[in-house]
Amino acid sequence: MAAARLTLAGVFLAIGLTAQGAGIEWHPTWEAALSAARRNSRIAYIFVYLPGRPACAQMEEFSFRNPQVIQAMQVVEAGSLNASTTEGGKFVERYKLPWIRDPQRGIKLAVVPMHMFFGPDGAELHRQTGYIPPEAFSALVGRVRELQRYKSRVSANQKDAASHAQLGHIYLMLDQEAAGRRHLEMAIALDPDNRVGACERARLDLAILTIKTDPSLAIQRLRNWLASYGRSSLRLEAEFYLATAYVAAGRKDDAAAVLERYKNPKKGTPEADSEWGARARALLNELPNL
Repeated sequence: MAAARLTLAGVFLAIGLTAQGAGIEWHPTWEAALSAARRNSRIAYIFVYLPGRPACAQMEEFSFRNPQVIQAMQVVEAGSLNASTTEGGKFVERYKLPWIRDPQRGIKLAVVPMHMFFGPDGAELHRQTGYIPPEAFSALVGRVRELQRYKSRVSANQKDAASHAQLGHIYLMLDQEAAGRRHLEMAIALDPDNRVGACERARLDLAILTIKTDPSLAIQRLRNWLASYGRSSLRLEAEFYLATAYVAAGRKDDAAAVLERYKNPKKGTPEADSEWGARARALLNELPNL
């Protein structure tokens, strides 16, 4: 398969970039990438670009050369597409990519760079636009792979509550709220007594979603969640978002009260060492300026 692929340098030679030393292998066409994804049961990534666009050049210069990104892409079938070509225009129309009209030439120009992810069946999994820094892009690739994995699990067993909960969680992380809600609600319906832990994950995510629309309701739901699942491994995450909801509701003193124990936590505890502990301390430090 590798012999049939183009190197990244070959891909970007056509758009005036260098890509020397890049380690991602690219299929010669986006169709070839999708075919390989189907053949190898992998996800496909299609990089939609326009020649000379700074954000596209940044992806090549910084993200696609990054060792962490190169490693993440080893199990992804990659293809690229110049949106200014006839084939690129057809792709833009087919997948309804956003575009703007060039005020000087009057022609359609796709909003780029566009990052398109597809499952082995050719169905679109996720799209995202703009320059994505290396660490964020590597995380995005991993997240989309997890999305495909849990989609497959749910497809194989529609009554798998834990997979519905995790799938809903991943959709929310990818800002696909409608799909996320659908699977979270299904998880609750399948696991109302939290026998497999799906209900606690789903209820927490749904409570977090409420922060941006109704902080007071989010506070109530998060406090109820902590009362029900206070010993859960998700407790620190719930407390962080409870403080966030208090801030959104204009109740900074209550937020500070929730975060106080994260100020000088004992070494070796989750409050000291976890991601949520670090985020709680960062929020506590920001409170005076909010």
